[in-house]
Amino acid sequence: MTIVAGLIVDRVNRKYIIIFSDLVAAITTLFICYLYSTHQLQVWHLYIIAAIKGASTEIQTLTYSASISLLVTKQHYTRATSMNSAIHYGSIIIAPALAGVLYYSIDITGILLIDLFTFIIAIASIIKLHIPQPTIIEQSQYTGFWRGILFGFHYLMSLPSLLTLLTASSLFWFAHDIGATLFSPMILARTDNNAKVLGSISSAAGLGGVTGTLLLSIWGGSRRRIHGFLLGMIGAGVSKTIFGLSQGLITW
Repeated sequence: MTIVAGLIVDRVNRKYIIIFSDLVAAITTLFICYLYSTHQLQVWHLYIIAAIKGASTEIQTLTYSASISLLVTKQHYTRATSMNSAIHYGSIIIAPALAGVLYYSIDITGILLIDLFTFIIAIASIIKLHIPQPTIIEQSQYTGFWRGILFGFHYLMSLPSLLTLLTASSLFWFAHDIGATLFSPMILARTDNNAKVLGSISSAAGLGGVTGTLLLSIWGGSRRRIHGFLLGMIGAGVSKTIFGLSQGLITW
């Protein structure tokens, strides 16, 4: 979806994209809730639903990120992005720990209903907001679906620094996401499926994320952005290595 997401975000009203993505997420959540409550939920259902939800979420995430550059001035990009991350990590502090407790009291059905309610709030909130649309200057370059995609790759190849940055970032996230996939099953396997422990560790990660983003918002980032970029990669890599080798809750 990332290949075509840019074309969609540039062409379609961004408010509609965000609302549509939330609707897709809400419908898939409702579908899971129905299947689970009727004892029909299978693993293959989750694969299909995750693929659909992942595709719509990717478009929404790109829409959200691209809109930041139209809402704030260039000198505030770092702070705006940091505050956006703070909101994300802030929810991680509360949500996993709360889910670990609620799982044993209201079961997955209750949690899914809460999730569905949050989508309703999100959609109602975004309806009243004004989200600016980009002005496409090189209109001729965007004519046609495949030409639009080729233009994106051509533009990327014409900027060696940007290409190098994206290559390094892609390699980092490739390895990072392998570890992220194994995060929950590793914790559950080493704690006898204790959802509360998993929630507590996720909350600790959220607390660290909020601390980092707030510091970056106040500081504004290093003068040479690449130094902060690489330092973050190194910190994440070392942390993940220690995390994987550890066997105890305190170290986690």
